[in-house]
Amino acid sequence: MRMKSPREWILAVALSLATILLTSLVLVEAHSHLTALHVWSDPKDLALAYLLPTIFIAVFFGSTIAIMTSFASGLAAAYFIYPPQFSVLIDDPNHVVELGFIIVLAITASKAFAVAVMQRDKPLAFRNAEVENRPSLALAPRSMSISKATARPHPSA
Repeated sequence: MRMKSPREWILAVALSLATILLTSLVLVEAHSHLTALHVWSDPKDLALAYLLPTIFIAVFFGSTIAIMTSFASGLAAAYFIYPPQFSVLIDDPNHVVELGFIIVLAITASKAFAVAVMQRDKPLAFRNAEVENRPSLALAPRSMSISKATARPHPSA
């Protein structure tokens, strides 16, 4: 699928980065509040929330931008979620595998949602608002819906 112009590509990338940033801010706030209340201290469960920007971008802009969004989401999860925080390096190999699984899941979800939303090879953001001018059989006059081969002559004729 090709973008129509560089302007639309820039819009898609900017919106992708904005959704990742918004998700990161919400997750950092949620983690800080839950930790302060001693309710929950394991932030690694929040990493699955980074699937949401990928799905959103896949629905509106297609799978190409969504795949780039999934990699950017993985970097954001490594930076904000996994210890040590505010570093892209991850200490535990189990966390690396978990992050890899989340990225693969995001790519799969982006492909699935993009295919489900696609209509005439255009994602939701690039569809025209034009309505096709095909006559519907339901709106056609009764004489058009019955073929002459199956029509019976009127008994008075």
